Amino acid sequence: MGRRDFLRTLGAASAGAAGLAALDPFKFARAAITPGQKGIYITALYRTKTTLNNYGFILRLETNKGITGYGECRDLDSGNQAGLAKYGPIVVGMNPTQVDKVFNAMMQDYTPPNNMANQELNGVGALSGIEMACWDIIGKVYNVPVWKLLGTKLRDKIPMYADTDSNNASLINARIAKGFLRYKCDMYMSSIAAGNYTTSSTNNNYGYREITLNSAGLNQMANYLQGYRNVLVAAGEPYASAPIGTDHYQGYNATNQLSVASAVALANILKPISMGGPVEDIIDWWINGCSGAPLKAVADATTVNVMTGEDMFGFDEFKAFLDIGAVDIIHPEPNTAGGLGQALLAAKYAHSKGRKTMFHNSSGPVAMTAYAHLAAVVPSFEALEFHHMDVPWHDDLVDGIDKPMITNGHMNVPDGPGLGITLNAAALSAHGASSWTRVV
Repeated sequence: MGRRDFLRTLGAASAGAAGLAALDPFKFARAAITPGQKGIYITALYRTKTTLNNYGFILRLETNKGITGYGECRDLDSGNQAGLAKYGPIVVGMNPTQVDKVFNAMMQDYTPPNNMANQELNGVGALSGIEMACWDIIGKVYNVPVWKLLGTKLRDKIPMYADTDSNNASLINARIAKGFLRYKCDMYMSSIAAGNYTTSSTNNNYGYREITLNSAGLNQMANYLQGYRNVLVAAGEPYASAPIGTDHYQGYNATNQLSVASAVALANILKPISMGGPVEDIIDWWINGCSGAPLKAVADATTVNVMTGEDMFGFDEFKAFLDIGAVDIIHPEPNTAGGLGQALLAAKYAHSKGRKTMFHNSSGPVAMTAYAHLAAVVPSFEALEFHHMDVPWHDDLVDGIDKPMITNGHMNVPDGPGLGITLNAAALSAHGASSWTRVV
C-alpha cells in the first residue's frame, strides 16, 4: 500500500470516531499525537512548604487548560523564594509543553554566583523545580508517564542507596530492615583527633590550605568506616558485602581541604572496607576555579571511584569534569542541576565517556518520584539516594504510587500520567503545609 493510499485508509477508518470524520488524514494523524497541546499556557505559580527544613518548596504550576504540574525545589537553596519570584513572571504565559523554551527563558535571567561554593544557594532550585513541574504537565497533556517522554525505559525498579548520618548501629539496622543493598556513610573529618593531622599555613597551587593526615588519622577514619561495615556483616549476606559510599570529609570548608596525597591515601585505606562504594567530594569540586584539577589528580592516582556533582548546575559543568577525567561517577541532584533535562544530558554524556551516574537526593517525595522517572531511562545508572529514612511521614505526602515507596532497597517506577502522583492535602496540612502561597 502506498503512503497516500494508507493515509486515505486512515482517514476512512476514522469516519466512525466522534468528531474526527471531518478531519483529513494529515490532521487526523496530527490530532492523534498532540492532544491538548495547542493553546495551553501557564497561568499561575504557587508554593508551599512543610515544617521539615530539609524539604524545599513544593511547587504547583497551573494552566488555562486546568492541567496542574508539581515540582520541588532543592532543600539547601535558601534563594528559592527569591528565585521563584524572579522566574515565576517569566514562565507565566508560556507553553509548559515546550519545556526547553521555558528553561531557556529562565536562563536568560540567570546570574552565576561569585562564589561557586554557594551555587546551590543561588535560586537554581527554583529554576529546576519549575522545569520539573513542566514535565509533569507534559505527561498529563499526552497521558503518558514522564519516563516515556525522556527516553527508553531501561529498568522498572530503581536501585536506591541509603544515606546515613553516622556509623550508628541503630540507624544502619533501620536501613537494613528496608532492604537497602547500597549505603553511604558521612565521615565527619572534623572529628579527627588533634595530632592526627596537620594543616598548612599557606595556600597550595590549587588555592587551598592542605590538610595532611598522618597514619593515625588515616587509621581513625578507617576504623570509623569499619564500624559501619561491622553492622552490615552482623546482618549477614547480602548486606555484609554491600558497597558503602563515603561523604562529608572536610565539612565544605573553603579554606582547608585534604591534600591530593592524603585524599588518595584515605581513598585507598577505605577501599577494602567500602567494597566498591565511591568517595564523594573528597576534595570539593569548585576548588581551583571549578577546573576539576584536584579531583582529577585524585582520580588518576587511585582505582576507587571518585564521585561529585550534587551542587553542579547545568550540563556544561558536568561536561567539563567528564572531559578531563576528573570524575568516575557523576552525582547530580536534578533539582539543583537545572531539572530533568539537564541531568539527563549529563548522564547520557557520562555514559558516552564510559562513566556512571548516581543521583543525589536530599529532597522530598515529589522530587524523588521525578528522579525515579529519570533514572528509569539513564544508561549506566547505579543508584538513587534516599536521604530521609528518619522522616516517618515521607511517603504520606503523595498518593497514586506504590507504598511504601521503597521496598527491598528499590523504588518502582510510576506509570503516570506525568509524575503519576497527587498530593495528599491532609498529610501536607498535618506537617505545616496547609495552604499555598501564590507567587505570581
